[in-house]
Amino acid sequence: MTGQMADSDAVDSLTLQLSNDKLFLYVSLAHDIEISTSLSSDLETKLKKFGLTNPAKINEAVLCFQTILNNDTRKDSYVLLEGNHPRPPKDGRVDWARNFFKKGFKIDLETGQIDYRQRAADKAVFEDDFLCEVFPPIDGEDGTDVFGNPIQVGKGKPVHFKAGTNIREEGNRYIAEKSGRIRFSKGVLAVDTLYTVSGSVNLAVGNINHPGALVIEKNVESQAIVEAHGDIEIAGYVEDANVIADGDLHVGGGIFGKSGNVIQVSGELHARFIGNAVVKSEGDIVVEKYIDNCQIFTRGKVVIPSGRIVGGEIVALGGITVGEAGSDACIATKLIAGEDYILRDKLQANQDEENTLNMEVKTIQDGLEKVKGKIELLGTKAKKAILALENQSKKIQERLIELRKDIDNLMDESKENALHEISVLKRIFPASSFSVRGCVKQVKEEVPGPVKLVIKDGDIEIVVRRR
Repeated sequence: MTGQMADSDAVDSLTLQLSNDKLFLYVSLAHDIEISTSLSSDLETKLKKFGLTNPAKINEAVLCFQTILNNDTRKDSYVLLEGNHPRPPKDGRVDWARNFFKKGFKIDLETGQIDYRQRAADKAVFEDDFLCEVFPPIDGEDGTDVFGNPIQVGKGKPVHFKAGTNIREEGNRYIAEKSGRIRFSKGVLAVDTLYTVSGSVNLAVGNINHPGALVIEKNVESQAIVEAHGDIEIAGYVEDANVIADGDLHVGGGIFGKSGNVIQVSGELHARFIGNAVVKSEGDIVVEKYIDNCQIFTRGKVVIPSGRIVGGEIVALGGITVGEAGSDACIATKLIAGEDYILRDKLQANQDEENTLNMEVKTIQDGLEKVKGKIELLGTKAKKAILALENQSKKIQERLIELRKDIDNLMDESKENALHEISVLKRIFPASSFSVRGCVKQVKEEVPGPVKLVIKDGDIEIVVRRR
């Protein structure tokens, strides 16, 4: 018998059981049952008590029951009625030609060590390369339970996908129109042309704003501004500069920040170290050595398993994994997991815009109310003005719907990516502070790792982390 029983009823000779999903009605017979014509009548009575009132269904059950009685083989239970199973929907999907966006880094096969300078992803593509195929969602089909009641299923969700720069569409297949680097960010697929700076970006070179991917073979020096619509790779260090990448950012050296400068990344960020910087990222942040006195905000994970985080504040939607938190100098260090910094800011911005738009709508409606029933008496100019106000009101209402839809989508995405957990692999030093699901834990004594900080019984608990 499959499924947990939701309901049951019994007489001396037979027992009826309904599956939890109401798709199966079972009958069990007593081992010492005596076959008689009254059993079918007993069954019919019990079926009606179960709420089965459809004559056709009752007749179907009785006929099935009579077949069971005529069978010499005895089992613990039999399926008496079966509903019409619903077919679940299938969400849209993207099938990639290869793993262009593989997470992580290459591993040295001899030593087993992770090489943080060699990413596992291979983003290089050539003209006319097949990149991916996009499949639309398939809606489900409703079913019915054993009582004939409908079992409704939802519709499949379409994949958020759009062709961008240097992409050719062939039906639902997408092809590279130029050689370059593939990028998939915020639902847009693009192939970025590559621009290489052979030296450093400094006052002599000037600021850079490139529409594709960018490689800088040395450093980004003080006060420089570097922007690219694709990935940015910097072989050396970033010093007191603004760097904005619509794709990933890979810094072979480290990042030295200063007040007023921001590192902003739409994808992932990889660096040897980060010091005194403000960083905002929508993907994972992976650091080899240390994060010191930084303001880090990401919708991905912060991963620094062999290094330390000292001072500043880290806000990571996807959780935090760090070797050491804080230092023996007891420097205040704040780690926050499972919180979406973009959602927080976006909610406030959207609320402010909603309030402004609602005030505009009210002003328009108050004005229209004053001329209600008098429109025919007005002149042509006044009528045009009223029509313009009505159109403006309609556009505002559409924008309000759009704002709420954006927030719903962002909240769904945030919920899906959230990990309310912080792992410290080596040591927690005093003056470290941890925040998970709104709860805060201040650590006043050194705690050896490996440990996890998780929510248990409404509070943060430090538990031993399995290696």
